[in-house]
Amino acid sequence: MTKDDKPAGNTLAQALKLAEQGFHIFPVGSGEKKPAIKGWQEQATRDAIQITKWFEQKNHNIGIYTGKFGDGSTSLVVLDIDMKNGKNGEASLKSLCENRSLPETMLSRTPSGGRHILFTSETQLRSGVDKLGQGIDIRGTGGYIVAPGSTIDGKPYRAIGDVPPAPVPSWLMEKLATKRAKSKTELTTRNAVSADKPHNIERARDYLKDAAPAIQGRGGDNHTIVVANRLGDFGVGPEKAYELLLEIWNTRCVPKWDAEDLMVKVNSAYDSRESAIGCLTGEYQFSDVSHLISNDNRPVDHGIASKNTAGGRLSANMKLYTIAEMLNSPPSSFLIDGLLPETGVAVLAGQSGDMKTFLAVCLACSVATGMKIGNRTTKQKSVLIMLNEGQSGIGLRVKGWMDYFDHQELGAFRIMKSTPDLMQSGSVEKYIDFIEKERACPGLVIIDTFSKATVNGDDNNANDMTKAFVNAYRIADKFGALVLLIDHLGKDSKRGVRGSSAKYGAADMVGLVKKIGDYVQLKVDKQKEAEDGFTLTFSRMMQTIENSSSGGELRMPVLLPMQEFGPVLSQNEWVLSKLELDGETPRMDLLSEFKEEYGDGKTRNFKSVISRLKEQGKITEENGLIWKN
Repeated sequence: MTKDDKPAGNTLAQALKLAEQGFHIFPVGSGEKKPAIKGWQEQATRDAIQITKWFEQKNHNIGIYTGKFGDGSTSLVVLDIDMKNGKNGEASLKSLCENRSLPETMLSRTPSGGRHILFTSETQLRSGVDKLGQGIDIRGTGGYIVAPGSTIDGKPYRAIGDVPPAPVPSWLMEKLATKRAKSKTELTTRNAVSADKPHNIERARDYLKDAAPAIQGRGGDNHTIVVANRLGDFGVGPEKAYELLLEIWNTRCVPKWDAEDLMVKVNSAYDSRESAIGCLTGEYQFSDVSHLISNDNRPVDHGIASKNTAGGRLSANMKLYTIAEMLNSPPSSFLIDGLLPETGVAVLAGQSGDMKTFLAVCLACSVATGMKIGNRTTKQKSVLIMLNEGQSGIGLRVKGWMDYFDHQELGAFRIMKSTPDLMQSGSVEKYIDFIEKERACPGLVIIDTFSKATVNGDDNNANDMTKAFVNAYRIADKFGALVLLIDHLGKDSKRGVRGSSAKYGAADMVGLVKKIGDYVQLKVDKQKEAEDGFTLTFSRMMQTIENSSSGGELRMPVLLPMQEFGPVLSQNEWVLSKLELDGETPRMDLLSEFKEEYGDGKTRNFKSVISRLKEQGKITEENGLIWKN
């Protein structure tokens, strides 16, 4: 018999005693902190018959569910005073109490030298790590503690005294008020789809098999929140997410999370979610997009001359406007809010291998379905992709996206295996006439690639590039659309889009694409009618699809937005974001990318940012390597 083995039924008497005192009990693995049953939140009980069945023949530790107490009208709030891994929760508790005292209440000592301080509360309060100071965790709704009578590594949890839990004092409740858990109504409203559908669970399993582990001292806490939230995006509820993380992912973390602490992190992730649970499932994305469909496909006049006009920016815009008239004009509108303008010409540029076409597919499918990108709303419009290379693979790339989101068809989504010659007005007019005859009216036209669509022009010649953009605007003007040109960066990627600066000047939006490992970053380098300078990061997921031509299966990359859009990052935020994304990074590599982001003359700024973040304890630097804490 090992030091954690107990005779069968050894904890039964203690479990029954705790149930009589009002605690809702469930079994925890012998010598462990991991629940021994699934659905323990629902199954936790005070029923003596059920508790006897669990504990009579099994060597279980005892779990106390903190979401209910007594008849269920109140719950528990437990202050978990942590004294391990360099934390001193007792010192933090002393500072928290100041001149106030805690009432006499139920206490227990943990094997690691910490304490559990138990209170009752009529308000549901969320769990969290270090919520009241370093080393003071909260165990509240959705959480649990291991009860006295249990053992870990042969060391027992011991009761301190024999006092029932007291109501949480008002002064402590005030401090906990900002940690209030969402109500059942809020939680139900927040669920976009029915949680824990089998195919969503399987998708979550696949994700966790390749998900990077949490590593202490290198942003492990925040990374755990990110991974847990991704499971929520997939339509997995918090209980199942906890089970999957514990089963598949936690074993690779350094060190492994204690089961209790992992549950707290999962609850914290789900309680603080802004996006609906299931927001990346097909059921949510395509459940009801009728309100996004517009029958108004009338072309918008951009001031570009039609084929019957002598040239220049003439037509309806040849008019003198007053300031008042201009101020009363409709504001600029967007296809994807703040990212892609609704009309005009935009450029998406990256090096070969940076997955810019995969990113274009992601944006195109989002527009075709009205799906959000991050937290940016998208107007649903028909899409036309015109290709002069990669024609054989485009169908598979789109199918990968469709299968990932469980979508059977895209409707108004068309592909052409050729592009107009943007150097020849006659070629452009032939394509416009053909599209009109097909009765298509695309809201987004993607031309991939721009270089092969201007094969008779000089990329470095300003006049040639201006001519090409005038013809691209002609397409945009005819259909009231956005024309998105897929282009390359120059040999020196720091200088942006390849060729003449006339491209940059003529475009309404310029996005620079860069692949970093399993992530793709899109930096909005120019936005004519909105804020620019922000970066959106996409994660590369792999989707298994059927290859109808060969009868076999393929693994196809699909890009998903990792983070929501926001304002331009400060230099501090940029460094922290990079380290969160890249992990441990050589100082010189980070400096090089910092200068690429903010300019070559920013070395002094970089040194100041690194020093400041180290002083704040947010990053660590050792032996030329930097990582996020």
